[in-house]
Order: sequence, then C-alpha cells, then structure tokens
Amino acid sequence: MNAPIYINVAIAVPIDQTYTYQVPETFKDSCFTGVRVMVPFGRQTLSGYCLEFTDDPPVDKIKCIFDVLDETPLFYPDMVPLFKWMARYYCFPIGQVVKSCLPDGLSVITANTAKITPAGRKKLLSENMNPVEQKVLQYLDKGQQPLKNIQKHFKNKVPMSCIRRLERHLYVQIEKKEIRGAAAPKCIQYARFNPGCQFKPDSVTSRQQELIQMIRHAGEISVADIRKQGFSSQILKTVHQKGFLEFFDKELYRDPFGETIPPDTYLPIPTKHQATAIQTIENRIGQGFQVYLLYGVTGSGKTEVYMRITNAAISKSRTALILVPEIALITQVERQFRARFGDCIAVLHSRLSNGERFDQWMRIVRKQATIVIGARSAIFAPLENIGIIIVDEEHDASYKQSTQFRYHGRDVAAMRGKMADAVVVLGSATPSIQNYYHGMQHKYQILQLPNRIHNRPMPVIQVVDLKQNVGMRGMRRIITPELEHALKKNYENNQQSLLFLNRRGFATLPVCVQCGETMMCKNCDIAMIFHKNIHAYKCHYCGFTRPHNTQCPNCATGELKKLGYGTQRLEQDVSALIPDARVTRLDQDTTQKKDPLSTYSKNCGIIKLISWLARK
Repeated sequence: MNAPIYINVAIAVPIDQTYTYQVPETFKDSCFTGVRVMVPFGRQTLSGYCLEFTDDPPVDKIKCIFDVLDETPLFYPDMVPLFKWMARYYCFPIGQVVKSCLPDGLSVITANTAKITPAGRKKLLSENMNPVEQKVLQYLDKGQQPLKNIQKHFKNKVPMSCIRRLERHLYVQIEKKEIRGAAAPKCIQYARFNPGCQFKPDSVTSRQQELIQMIRHAGEISVADIRKQGFSSQILKTVHQKGFLEFFDKELYRDPFGETIPPDTYLPIPTKHQATAIQTIENRIGQGFQVYLLYGVTGSGKTEVYMRITNAAISKSRTALILVPEIALITQVERQFRARFGDCIAVLHSRLSNGERFDQWMRIVRKQATIVIGARSAIFAPLENIGIIIVDEEHDASYKQSTQFRYHGRDVAAMRGKMADAVVVLGSATPSIQNYYHGMQHKYQILQLPNRIHNRPMPVIQVVDLKQNVGMRGMRRIITPELEHALKKNYENNQQSLLFLNRRGFATLPVCVQCGETMMCKNCDIAMIFHKNIHAYKCHYCGFTRPHNTQCPNCATGELKKLGYGTQRLEQDVSALIPDARVTRLDQDTTQKKDPLSTYSKNCGIIKLISWLARK
C-alpha cells in the first residue's frame, strides 16, 4: 500500500496558518503546488491554494481534499517562499496574501441557496398569503439565490425564520451550491466537417449543402460567424443530426492590447554613460542577486537602458519583469517594448477585466510571455527563472498599496529578486532617500546617467513668488502675468504648453461663510473636493459624495464658499484667458479608460493641463 500524501493548503480566511490535508488516490496525479482545491473547513467547504507537500502531518486524523479545480497551476513553487515572507513581514494571513496576489474572481465558495418549488409557485397564485412570504417567493421565482442575497435584497427585513418556515411547507428548497468567481477561460462553440461521415449531396437540401461547403472550405468556423452568414440554428442542428458536422469548444483569447504595433528596427547608439550602465547590468545577469540604482536625469534614456538589459535577460533564456508606477503610463511603455520584442509581452494591472487579467496570467504560466509589464500588483506575476526586475520611478508613492493587503511593490521586488537570484534595477531621476542611502553605503550599486540624450540642455527654470499676487481675485491668484505672457507667446507661435497642477477637481477647500468650518468627509475626516462636472462634493479617499447645494454640516445654515484651485477650475480659467486655444485636461478623472494616454495624444490641444498622475 502506498504511503499517504499530505499537502499544506492556504485558505483565504483571517487566520495566520496553513492547514494540512490528505490527497486521495484519485487526485494524486492532478494535485500540485499552485492549484486550487476544495477542502472541508469546519462546516463549510472552501477553496484553498496548495503550497507544499509535507511528510509530517500535525495530527493523526487528517481530512481529505474534495476536489482539484485547476488543470494548470496558477503559480510556481518558487513563489511560495515569497508568500510566506510577505505574510510574516506585513503581518497578514497567508491565505489572504495568496488570494491578493492572484487575479480577482478565482475564489470558489459553497453557500446555502434557496429556490422556489412547484408548490411554492402554486402558492403564489393564492390570495390568503403572508405579505412577507409572498415577496420572498416572488423574488425566488426569478431564479435561485444565496440566502445572503435574500437578506441583502430585503435589507435584513426578512428573518431567517420566515425562510425556514417556507422550507418546512415545501414552498422553498434550500441546498448547498458552489459559487465560482468570474475569472475563467472563455470558450466559444466551433463547427467543422465530420471527416468520418459519408457525405451524399442528394441527402441534404441545397441550403444545407451550401452550409457544408462553406464549413469544409473554412476548415473550422465559429457558430456565431455561421449565423452571421444567414444560416439559422435549425439548419445547423439538422446537419449536425445527420452526422455531417461536429461541434467543439475553443478557448477565446481576450486581447487587451487592441491595435498591432509595427516593429521598431531602429536601434539608437547608446551614450557613454548608457553603454556603461548596460554593460555593467548585462554582465551581472545570471551571476546572482544585485540591486542597481539607475540614477538618471529626465530625458537621459533610462527606457532604452531598460530595453537593452531586458534583451540581455531574454538572450540568456531568462524572463523579465518591468514595474511602472501608474496604470496610465503602462500603455506607453508597453508599446515601446512590443515594438522591440513583439508578442512575448504580457500586461497586468487592475483596469483589465477579470477575463483579460486571467488570460494574461495564464499566458505567463504557460510560458507564452517572457516579459511582463504592469503596475505594483504585477510583481506577483507567475514568471519562472527571472533574470531582471525593473522598477521604473522607484521613488513613486504609487508602489505602496494602502488598502486591504498593505505592501510596498518596490520592497517586494527587491525581495523577489533576492529569492530568484535575479538583478533588480531601480530607476529614477529623483531617487528615494532610503535607496540613495543604500547606494552610498554600497548596499546597492549606483549607475548614473547625468546627461540628456544628444546633450540636450536642461529646461530654464524661473521661480515666481506668488506672494506678489496676495489680494488678487479669480485666476490672477494662480495665473501670474509671467505665465500669461508665456502661454500667449506659445499660442501665437503655434507651440504647445503644459501646465502641471497636483490638485484635481474644481475647488479644493469648501468653507462655510457663517462659521468658517471646512466641510470634511464623514468617513475620512479630510476636506471634500467640489467637482463641477458632476455638481457634487467628493472625497478622493473613499468616494463619498454630497450634492452641490449642501449646507454646512456644522451649523446647518451657512452657505459653502468654494475656495482652492483644481485642474477643472484651471481648465475653465485658461479657456477664458485664451478663448481660441484648444485646452485638454489629463488627470485621474479623465483617464478611466484602459488606454488613456493614446486617446489623450490623439485629441490633445495646444494647451495641456496635467495633474501629478501624468507628470512623467
């Protein structure tokens, strides 16, 4: 008799430990590190993540796993030490750490659901019925629902005793049901000619023969495309029943990239400092862990260095991971890398749909993508044999996750590089203090790019003292005579102007004219921002809103005066200052699409207003 196999499973519950389960004989060939399994957990059945096999179970009586949910592991074994380190370092339950690192929508839970029975539908037709029970049956008549959804729909006004009473009278049936997340492969139905059949033209109608000839010519074609050609479902069904066609499902890849990018055949000649940095990093790839701080001024060609060292990692049969601080900037970097490296690129960020993110994740798992570009969550990409990890704009605060599982993407990148014996490159024109200190202490190696490409001069900077505008009203408080002159001069010369303002919204400080109190968010205790486009005050932390005609919450009588300056007000004032100029605004309110920068560049005006989001 074979010895029993045990595996440690991380369950996404707020408990800081893993649980050991026995692998039944039927699942021994399909249970690996990185797959999801259904396991008993108390009275529930939950999904968990297999981390590692063990020969030393903690107790004698071990429960068995119920089911294996994945054919392909979602992560590799070398990710397990990183999960454990993050759980210890950030003091977060390991099961929830793993869940946070994987694409959304993968969780599977079992829940008690209720559905109406034939007796319940008959009872609905009767007149002498309890009004509450009648509403419950009417809701369930639309479809089977989890008990929690029933409570939520009726705002907890329906007691469980009412549902149990309906169950006792056989009007409702309660049963356990698996509820799966939204992330899954998308399959569409295809049709092809059955090569094993004996096709006789006289056995089908002319229309059916036309359908068969079209499918034989195409080889295989989706059912949706067949219907677009004017063939009905009944014709398809008839030809299939005669044995001339066979149906099969084919997985559909949800492409987040959109348009194709022409290949970039031009390779610029590196500058002296670029060549030194490239050569230093290339020589280190494959030789062990090392962190480099690439300290280069704006316009010094750091992106070209990134692409050269990525190419070096790929040529050594290794993979590359590039982190970008903002989702809005990913498209710009992704286009440059796709032009250089082709279709081996995958992107990971939160603006992808669950399906697109799942498809990108599985491309990485199946080793169809060797370069991953993304925001901070891309640091968990299931890459194997990592050669280089690049953190662009490493000083940016966006790498810090501040909700739920709190972590710093830059620090996790350094630790993952250490565990994978990979090279980590931290790039910035203004390095963070701690990383610059690490460089001065020789913990990190500093590589400098002190000059711009082609020795282009640095911009001329003029500091204007806004104290000179004290007492001025309206736009004159912000738009000084020097700025107005520069804007009009650029407009007359048909040149573009960029205005940076790190405050979005219209008015950033609503103050009561009666009591002088600032209107604060009731949840976050920070000042609310007035947004003119939605005519409401909004909290930028939690999203709480108040209508535009809200009175002071403190005194309940005073009118709110809209003080402060945001990008919406700046857009209005600049348009009034130069009426004929086309003014466009780029901030978090206007970049909700997956590809905001390309849309912005196609519709850009002569004057661009940019918040801190897109200052790079």
